[in-house]
Amino acid sequence: MGSDQRFDHRAGRQIFSREFTRKDGRVATIAKDTENPIDIRLRQMALASLDGRLDLKSEFLEKWAVAMVGEIDNLRLIKGRIKDLYLSTRDIRIKTRKGDDVITSFDKVVSVSEREP
Repeated sequence: MGSDQRFDHRAGRQIFSREFTRKDGRVATIAKDTENPIDIRLRQMALASLDGRLDLKSEFLEKWAVAMVGEIDNLRLIKGRIKDLYLSTRDIRIKTRKGDDVITSFDKVVSVSEREP
């Protein structure tokens, strides 16, 4: 078939080269084992894309996200619209209704939705 995808059938998941290229030419890294919704969606998009080029702007920007912020003794959930993804540092910028900009890690994101949670 000429496909360069490799599969680990025992684990039932694809073994990635851990990188894919965005339309603007930047390369992103996908974590192998993850539970956050952003990495899960990136993994699904990488599987569905034949040439490895993805449009992350239409996929993530302006969607609603809920994330955990704060220290362990003062955790809180914030919700707002996704304004930017920083793939090199694996951070996300969320703008709340109050106008606050919050930058947090992909790992802290609890949900991503088109509708307000």
